[in-house]
Amino acid sequence: MSTANKRHARMVSDPLRTPLLETAVGRLVKKGDVVFDLGCGLGILSFAAIKAGAKKVYACDVDTEALSQAYKTAREQGWGKKLFLFEGLSSDIGLPEKVDVILAETVGSLGLDENILPFVIDARNRFLKKGGQILPAALRIFVAPLDHINLSQKLKKSKGKKIIEIPFQTGIVTPKNLLADGKKFGEIKFLTEKQIGFDHEISFKVERDGILTGFAGWFECDWTKNLTTSTAPNHPQTHWQQALLPIEEKTPIKKGQKILFRLRIFPKAGPTSTQSAIEWGYRIFKI
Repeated sequence: MSTANKRHARMVSDPLRTPLLETAVGRLVKKGDVVFDLGCGLGILSFAAIKAGAKKVYACDVDTEALSQAYKTAREQGWGKKLFLFEGLSSDIGLPEKVDVILAETVGSLGLDENILPFVIDARNRFLKKGGQILPAALRIFVAPLDHINLSQKLKKSKGKKIIEIPFQTGIVTPKNLLADGKKFGEIKFLTEKQIGFDHEISFKVERDGILTGFAGWFECDWTKNLTTSTAPNHPQTHWQQALLPIEEKTPIKKGQKILFRLRIFPKAGPTSTQSAIEWGYRIFKI
């Protein structure tokens, strides 16, 4: 198995991801369509588009090894004249024609943590035909306060002082780990969305006594009509698992207390970064 295949194996082999995406592409792409696959990786969605009848698929990725493997597979399957691969960011390339469909499966555990929005908006504005379609169609992000989850912290020194870093993490959350029901943080419709980031406050009323250790995040993604993936704690686990947003100190909390939570997601180093900056904070109110 190639290095690229090994790195993508867990994602590609997820039975709740890849078959559903291939079905969605098969429904969305029509015979004779021109398609752009943004962040194509090993080319799984590009190949699904060709099987669905696409006459051309333009695809790009920053992963040289993955592109090499995608090209090899395309040649082996006889698709070399239909697949056109570009190495680099989609924002740095141009296409010789407009496309009917944009495919962009760069969805992270918190939905936007792979900075999908700026790239999709740019590709939509420059490449998509009027009346064209985008996969995914819509994305909804949810958050909830967490009870008794062990979350890691990093300790570093700066000018002789100890500084605790609390990184964004992923892991498995179950409904029993939640101190309150999840609430929707944001919703994106990729054909019309204009924002490249979100900054919202959400309030929770604690539903039982517990120890607040952080917050969980997950998403619902409509790939196309009637084909949706949910990574909520009460759904079967996927390779995405759930996002974990730790707090610095474990805090006892009582049923009925209110928590005000703020979450910001925005491009880490400008719109052309492949990562998002994720910042969060909270305030607990006494009963």
